[in-house]
Amino acid sequence: MLKYGIDNYGNTYITEAQYMELQGEYVLNPNCESFITFPEIPEGKRVLLSDGKWAIADIDSENVFDKEIGFIRPKNQDEKILTGLDPAPAGMKIENGEIVPMSLDEQLKANQITEEQYKILSNAPVKNQLQNIDIKSIRSLREWLVSQSGAPDFIKTYETDAQNLRKSLK
Repeated sequence: MLKYGIDNYGNTYITEAQYMELQGEYVLNPNCESFITFPEIPEGKRVLLSDGKWAIADIDSENVFDKEIGFIRPKNQDEKILTGLDPAPAGMKIENGEIVPMSLDEQLKANQITEEQYKILSNAPVKNQLQNIDIKSIRSLREWLVSQSGAPDFIKTYETDAQNLRKSLK
């Protein structure tokens, strides 16, 4: 004898019912299984077992019908955010159906960062560029300084050490 059942999400299954000879009856979980066949299930809906009868219900907001696998499954974090169940994480927003980073201006307006954090984060790229320029100019400044009369001995030593290290590069 076939039994018709549903899992916690509303996915359906049909299996052979187990017969218990001692009790003379088939084993059935009355909360989620029945000997009554399922009704036709419209797209976006699921079945529930209520008082021994199948009823059609919406798929609840925590779950989604996954067309790729053909089953109802829990929504993943992105799906929960995009459907409004969960808020977007700090620093993120929903734009054109996607979760994307907020600009620093948007984070400041949304009080997700302080004015001080805004200044630090806004200045960081400029400071990095300035540091790169400083690093690039050190060698040429050192070479020029060593060529000048009266250059300090420690600068001459640094330049000699740098030349020797460059020679060891492969």
